[in-house]
Amino acid sequence: MTINFAILGAGRIGQVHARAVTATPGARLVAISDPMAEAAGKVAEAYGCDIRSIDEIAASDDVQAVAICTPTNTHADLIEQFARAGKAVFCEKPIDLNLNRVKTCLDTVAAEKATLMVGFNRRFDPDFMALKAAIDQGRIGAVEMVTVSSRDPGAPPADYIKVSGGIFRDMTIHDFDVARWMLGEEIETVQAAASVLTDPEIGTLGDYDSVNVILTTASGKHSTITNSRRATYGYDQRIEVLGSKGAVSAENHREANIEIADAEGFHRPPLLNFFMSRYTQAYANEIAAFVASVAEGVATPTTGQDGLMALALAEAALKSVAEGRAVHHAGAITPALFEGAAMGFVATGCPGLDAALHGLAKAGGCPVNVVDRPDLCDLTTPSLVDRDPVVVAIGTEGTAPVLARQIKTQVEQMLAPNLGGLAALAGRMRGAVAQRVAPARRRAFWAWAFSDTPRAAWTRGAERAAAQALKAAIAEGRAPGDAPEGSIALVGAGPGARDLLTLRAVQRLQEADVIFYDRLVDAEVLELARRDAERVFVGKVVGAHAWPQERINAVIVAAAQRGQRVVRLKSGDPGIFGRATEELEAAEAAGIAVEIVPGISAANGTAAAAQIALTHRDASSIVSFVAGQCKGLSDQNWSGLAGKGRTLVIYMGVKTARDIADKLMADGLSPDMPVAVIENGARPNMRVLRGLLAGLPDLVEHESVTSPALIVIGEVTARTDAQITARALEAAQ
Repeated sequence: MTINFAILGAGRIGQVHARAVTATPGARLVAISDPMAEAAGKVAEAYGCDIRSIDEIAASDDVQAVAICTPTNTHADLIEQFARAGKAVFCEKPIDLNLNRVKTCLDTVAAEKATLMVGFNRRFDPDFMALKAAIDQGRIGAVEMVTVSSRDPGAPPADYIKVSGGIFRDMTIHDFDVARWMLGEEIETVQAAASVLTDPEIGTLGDYDSVNVILTTASGKHSTITNSRRATYGYDQRIEVLGSKGAVSAENHREANIEIADAEGFHRPPLLNFFMSRYTQAYANEIAAFVASVAEGVATPTTGQDGLMALALAEAALKSVAEGRAVHHAGAITPALFEGAAMGFVATGCPGLDAALHGLAKAGGCPVNVVDRPDLCDLTTPSLVDRDPVVVAIGTEGTAPVLARQIKTQVEQMLAPNLGGLAALAGRMRGAVAQRVAPARRRAFWAWAFSDTPRAAWTRGAERAAAQALKAAIAEGRAPGDAPEGSIALVGAGPGARDLLTLRAVQRLQEADVIFYDRLVDAEVLELARRDAERVFVGKVVGAHAWPQERINAVIVAAAQRGQRVVRLKSGDPGIFGRATEELEAAEAAGIAVEIVPGISAANGTAAAAQIALTHRDASSIVSFVAGQCKGLSDQNWSGLAGKGRTLVIYMGVKTARDIADKLMADGLSPDMPVAVIENGARPNMRVLRGLLAGLPDLVEHESVTSPALIVIGEVTARTDAQITARALEAAQ
């Protein structure tokens, strides 16, 4: 599916988004609008699009999405206009400088069930994305503090300051969004300080050039933000996130990542001096994410609510500066308060208020328990077996309370009254275990602690003996009888669906201490792994460098040498274009036990999903697999790979489809040989496109096929529909 775009505004940011749209697979720029004819003309000439008015774009049948890059005071009106016109909307921040106007705009978007994404480009920067991924993977534990430095080389022009809303609404608003994103909690208190230190004229305009902000959540997490309009050394953008287990940071970008040492000392190239240079890839990733959301009909990664919350924090910061105090950031209770919550509890004691809050929660998609109001309860609280800190909950959703009590009695009998004390002791020893017991051995350690000598001693009242046994095992660095023995399993994840994994593959995932996985491995497959297993992404993402195979070999071997059970998780089958041989040889050279767990290959899985049999007694008795991205394509002899009685499956051939078709026809294959292109095979968004070999390049280009995709060539691809060949021949004429 191709999304046709129009861009409103041909200024600096409009040009950036025009470039991003035209470079994004599945997107096409068809129109530009700007009151400055010269600016619009430059974009139209550069990217081959039409120049249209805003009203013409709103009425255009060939435009599915717009990117709003106009002055801020036009954003809300344009969002509403295009939401009513049925277009997906991407809008640069902020939606408006007035909170109430933003709220009415979002109400319109909701009423029209429109798609709206607000541009917060830092979320799509490769460094920031990698940082957030490390947090989500649990690499640093629970986030506790976020420190952000954002400093510009100089202040913007006075005319811009007058319309931008000032430093908090224009510059710091990005930091507010990043803080919410990284903390994972909403902000409760805002404490801000602001000064004019660089240019007195900025003060006369009612703005500031130097600010510091402290944000605090209800749980006590902090984010500290420092902004300045005078970083003489270049564009300064740094972030550090401190967690309970460590920290992760992203540093500045320089003109080059080198350091020279000479007689005069150490020298490094200067920082980039313009935010557009720093975030070039972020803007591209941002548009790509928007296109993907529109094409797939899913929620955008940043929303109008994100824009609203960031602006609300900016307003709170301004109030904090004006009043010289911390500001409690709490708005009116709306459905937005309940959005994303798993459950809510209401206990005001006022029947009318209880009913009103229940309605707001339902509007926000949150199930609610209203105390002493069963008629308003979407959920009930269970009976508890309390062995603090061990708690077991038993519920029947109000249908059988007597049964719940019976089950509670049975569980009470199963769990020793002093079990909570053992859990508490384990909690006090977790730090020592983390220091002395290797990560790969901790699971076995705790399994022994709760099922062997320590638990037996604790249950019979010998608490000191239990504690001594635990301390002795900690000093030894492992549970008794647990010898560290690392291993590597090369596991095939199949074509994508989790239920297509083999039982052995699932078993290895549940045993693994660390999992190294590729881009095409579905997130649902990873959910089958142990919750505490480390997950390391070693694939390629847009805008980032791929891991060299040598590095992958090294890290999986190193992990196994530390005594960890390693799973190298690959899409499809490890032995088919999965570089299993290189990883196998690296493991064997290091003397590490290695196992290959086969998976359903991409060819088998996608063909089956497309209801294509790769063999047929009348049409094909030979199947060949070929890598389409291989070098020296024109020099290879493919004459025996495809033709009568043969099926050819080409992996990674989307970008080289034209070369592949030319090569096969040059080697003697008939131009009217049936072909099928299977995109996102065995996934919900799978597409099966059919045609003839001669038309393969045009088919891939016209349908905007993107990876992952397989190309199947042979008579078997036409057997499901006898008219396919006739229609393809007709179309080719």
